[in-house]
Amino acid sequence: MRCRILFAALAAMPLAQFAFADSPRITAVLSNSEATVGETVELQVSVTGPGDTQAPEEIAVTGLEIYRTGENASSQLKFGAGGMQVTKTVTYTYTVLPKNAGKFTIPQQAIRVGNNVLRTPELTLNVADAPGRATGARPSRGAQTQSQSVRAGELMFAELIVPKKVAYVGEIVPVQIRMGFDPRIRPRLIEPPEISGQGFTAEKLQQSGQTSESINGRPYDVVTYKRAIAAARAGKFELGPVKAKAQVIVP
Repeated sequence: MRCRILFAALAAMPLAQFAFADSPRITAVLSNSEATVGETVELQVSVTGPGDTQAPEEIAVTGLEIYRTGENASSQLKFGAGGMQVTKTVTYTYTVLPKNAGKFTIPQQAIRVGNNVLRTPELTLNVADAPGRATGARPSRGAQTQSQSVRAGELMFAELIVPKKVAYVGEIVPVQIRMGFDPRIRPRLIEPPEISGQGFTAEKLQQSGQTSESINGRPYDVVTYKRAIAAARAGKFELGPVKAKAQVIVP
């Protein structure tokens, strides 16, 4: 019995010298506090402390789409008079996509760190309208008179938004397809949008919502689709063009 007690006491000694360093802490920062509609901004949340961390997959803010696109963890060992200490840091990366112009506040987010709950600071993002975003297409056929001089680029537009330009093989990258239509043309989608390209796999296309937006003073009905892609091999790939078929009425 004495041997067993002595063994337990000796075994507990190195464990008592193994501790996590410092108290938990959290930071949150935007890559840019100014953006335009459709221009993505990166939000990084770094958590340092003992234990596992839990962070939200998405952050709800009206006028913004914020979803988690990355996670990176690291640990640091320190040896001192108190023994070995461990500092663990986890960095969560979020992609912020502005859908409307205006001043937006990203509210505090509760992040669990072990038995503790930390909160990020509030962040402000100023979003301006994208200049000339919907005016770069060729004029429509039959634009002979002033009353017929509405350009096709002013009646509709399509955007492919890819938040990351560099990724690992197999890493899932969320992409968005935004299609905007002038309400007067009453579009009827015949074939949903499809991303062309080689060297990557893609999940099933999902429609995430429809909104009414004003771009350069013109109203648009905007339909957003989400899709996740992953590179099947290493290399440089080109995504697009995006193709879709719709029936419209030209005013």
